[in-house]
Formats: sequence, C-alpha cells, structure tokens
Amino acid sequence: MPNLPVTRALELEFFDGWLTIWFNQPQSRNALSSLLQEEVLSTLDAVKDDRSVRGIVFRGRGDIFCTGGDLKAFSSLSTAGSQASQLAGDISKGVSLFMEGIKQASQITVAVVQGAAMAGGFGVACACDVVITRSDTQFSLTETRLGMTAVPLAPIVIDRLGFAAARHMMLFAEQFSGTQALNNGMADYLFKDEDELESILNKIKAKTLICAPGAVALTKQYLMASQYLNGVELNQLASNLFSQSLLSEEGQEGFSAFLERRKPGWTNSKSK
Repeated sequence: MPNLPVTRALELEFFDGWLTIWFNQPQSRNALSSLLQEEVLSTLDAVKDDRSVRGIVFRGRGDIFCTGGDLKAFSSLSTAGSQASQLAGDISKGVSLFMEGIKQASQITVAVVQGAAMAGGFGVACACDVVITRSDTQFSLTETRLGMTAVPLAPIVIDRLGFAAARHMMLFAEQFSGTQALNNGMADYLFKDEDELESILNKIKAKTLICAPGAVALTKQYLMASQYLNGVELNQLASNLFSQSLLSEEGQEGFSAFLERRKPGWTNSKSK
C-alpha cells in the first residue's frame, strides 16, 4: 500500500496496483483550485518511486471531469493593484508546473473524461498518456472566449494534438464532443457506461502489467526529456537510461524469464 497524503480536494483510491485520483469538488465543477493542484502534485510526488503503483487514473466526481481554472482566483487580480502582474505570472507558472507534473508522472496515466473537460481540464487530459471519454463529453479550450489566452497549456496541447489542431483550438475556442475527440486524436477510447469503462480500463491494466514498471518510468523520462534536450544531451541520456535498465533487477529478471521461458515477476506484482 503506497504512503498517500491526506487530501481535502481529492479522493484517493488504491486497488490492484492502480491509484485513482478523484477530483472531489463537484460544487465548483472540479475547478483547478490551488488546493486541488497542490494535492495532485503532492500525491504524484509521494508515489513517483513506488513501483507497486502501476498506473494512475484521473476522474471527476459529480459526473464532470474538470471545467478548468478557478475563475474566482483570476477575478481577484482586478483588485491586486501593482501586484496584479506578478500574481498573474505566478498563476501561469503554477499551471505550467501542474501540467508538467502530471505529464512527467513515473506511472502510466489515464484520464477518464465525462461531462466536460474545459480549459485547464482539457489540459489535464492532454497531459495524460491515455484518454478515455464518453461520446457526449464536451471539450474546449475556452480561454479566448473569456478574454484570456491558453498559452500556459500550449506545450501539452501541441504535444497531444499537433501544432495545426492546437492552433485552431486555442484561437477559436471551439467546442467538440467525445466522438470528435476520438477522431481528432484527443481521445483513445470511447465508453458508453460504467461496464464498458471497466472493460477498457482492464485492458489497459493488462497491457501495463506485462511491462516492467521501472522500465516504463525510464522510458517516460526519456520521452519527456526528448522535447527540450539537444541531440548530444539526448543521446547521452538515452545511453544512461539504457544502461540503467540493463543493469537493474528488472533487466536481469527479464533476461532470466526469457531464457527460462516463464513470465517475469512483475506480471504478478499486483498490490491491494
């Protein structure tokens, strides 16, 4: 059992090697309050080196995923006077760090999106490795409709959807459905009810279970670094990570299992 923090804005569930992080502020449509962001990051930090946690699922209570940033916090800028620019910059940096924290999680991450994923909620979905959604879910980067810009989300949106699609969505704040999300690359799976969702999650969990958790973490480390390191540095990182994987207990176990024609030990490493 992982050592999880005590939370107020989140509900945490751990079963069968998977951690579910529920956004649990339905009264605010699971807006990304500073408390919620802090608790998500502290939870991810608590399990980053815990290989008993094979994957992380993000969900929203109240039949809605997340409607984005806390607009009440944004509105306070109008009374911040000379501090407004500094506060706005802090909010932007905080959003970027929050999204990067999800994107760089050591485990496989899955967003189960229903109801709506707007603005920052859209960003959370983009930051995850896998997105599962209902056909009637509404997606949108709504910022320009509110006189703001979604540029703090730009890196992860571009990474998920490509430059052309991200540009269109960020400029025009168009809304699209879960079905359209599957077609444009935003979503990986559609579900119609809880039974179908459970079936999809079980398939993802089964695929995850056959892969060594440490190797997954190293691979994600490389994938994230590949977006900002240059060729020489990236090649050195690849060499270092490959060496780590070969010399690790997992690497040795993988070779032994192959030669002995058996399943490696991590395929049975479920935790409850």
